[in-house]
Amino acid sequence: MKKLLRIFAPAVFAVTAAAAGASGTASIEIRGHSASVSVAETAEELQHGLMGVQAMPENRGMLFVFPKSGSWCMWMKNTPLPLSVAFFDDNFRLISIASMTPWSTEIHCALNPARYALEMNDGWFRARGISPGDTLSVTRRP
Repeated sequence: MKKLLRIFAPAVFAVTAAAAGASGTASIEIRGHSASVSVAETAEELQHGLMGVQAMPENRGMLFVFPKSGSWCMWMKNTPLPLSVAFFDDNFRLISIASMTPWSTEIHCALNPARYALEMNDGWFRARGISPGDTLSVTRRP
């Protein structure tokens, strides 16, 4: 496969971004549904993701902010909880969603160039009727 894939495992999630080692927190909204997320944007945060997290509250997740738009992929190595990942373009428009199996090294890639990925508990997007084309709103917290 000649296409270069950038793979980042999901990161340690905690109630606060400081505890998780994330760059901060943000509030997100999509199709009228809101959640609180930790933000991963350094190389270390992007690589660590939600590894090791045993459980996550329903409306919590992690937003991955990649350095530039590209062919980004995720996997579940060392991640014990089932997650869904949604990939977004530069304009926060949803490109694709994938369900990911705990502990799996199966690679899940955005269908088009992505700049952001949002990981939530598996089925979170489906249960809210969120689908490709929907737009994500992000409000960073100090």
